[in-house]
Amino acid sequence: DAAELLDHLGLDVIHVAGGSGGGPHALAFAVGHPERVRAVTVVVGGAPLEEGDLSGMIELNREAWYAAHESWDALHALIAPIRDQVLADPLAGFRAVMEAAPESDKAVMNDPEWQRVMIESATEALRPGAEGWADEGLALTLPWDFDPSGVKCSVTWWHGEHDANVPIGSVRRLLERRPGVDLRLWPDAGHLEAYHRHDEMLAELMAR
Repeated sequence: DAAELLDHLGLDVIHVAGGSGGGPHALAFAVGHPERVRAVTVVVGGAPLEEGDLSGMIELNREAWYAAHESWDALHALIAPIRDQVLADPLAGFRAVMEAAPESDKAVMNDPEWQRVMIESATEALRPGAEGWADEGLALTLPWDFDPSGVKCSVTWWHGEHDANVPIGSVRRLLERRPGVDLRLWPDAGHLEAYHRHDEMLAELMAR
């Protein structure tokens, strides 16, 4: 889909960035279309989880890992009521999901501009139903259908050391398969730190 969009826009070689669950998709695009990707940035990107990674994660992500390994139906049954809660009150619903997140994430969630964007994006993303969320959960949780070591261009990966959505240990394990990734850590940050770092990350990406 992304390649067809680039063709439509007349774009050839591009810089690619993906955040959170979008990180694996950015890597997959670089593997599938190496001639079109100049450089990749992954921001608090998802990484393959093992059961030992689950302690310390937010409750929803732990439960979703088990549900995804059971079936699509089990995962959908888990997240469908949460989808309804978030649509009813996006800010309260998101705060409930992120209850176990570090204080740095909770500070970001208090920012009025972040709240505005989150409410708009969550409402639009979840409006059609929970089916897409379940599809995405399976794609990220079960074995990936591409090998990240196949990324040929430069990769910079930004991550918080206290991320309760994607544990840093899972990221380090993934990057052992792809030496040369520039891993940049935020020592006291969680999953939402990127909200304060847009300019820094964009400048670094465009310089490559």
